[in-house]
Amino acid sequence: MTLRKLAADWALRLALVGLLLQVGGSLYEHLVLDPAWPTNPLLIQPDHGGVDRKAFWIPAHALAQLALPVALWAVWRDRAARGWVLFSLGSYTALRAWTFAYFIPAALRFETESTVDASEARTWVMWSLLRAPLLLAATYAARRASNVRSFASEAGAASIGERVTAR
Repeated sequence: MTLRKLAADWALRLALVGLLLQVGGSLYEHLVLDPAWPTNPLLIQPDHGGVDRKAFWIPAHALAQLALPVALWAVWRDRAARGWVLFSLGSYTALRAWTFAYFIPAALRFETESTVDASEARTWVMWSLLRAPLLLAATYAARRASNVRSFASEAGAASIGERVTAR
């Protein structure tokens, strides 16, 4: 196995781990925190004993943000996998751009202000739900890229095995 193929396999695995962690974190936030914190912002204010969301989100995003470009480089010669990685990276980039433009500044404000406008907080929660399709699309596409690579590897191994046994 070449270094590029090894890098592709590991980068796709790491990207999937990062993306799946984010799916789980999103579910937790949407099901547990989001129904409660708009009327009780102390739940998301680490200085007041609330959840420090940065401790989870920064490493989870860093993993995916580093692994996806490496995966793209590593699978570039594999047309089928490249298309899926490009789709994953595009979805994820759109998600991150929206997050940096709106969600992070607002979240930092909610985590530090002594009073939070509950209506503004509920709007943030509603808009946050709309990021889920981008995250799910990025995760699905990364998984498909991994599947395409696995299938190609198995097909290649089978054809090599067939050639060896045919001799």
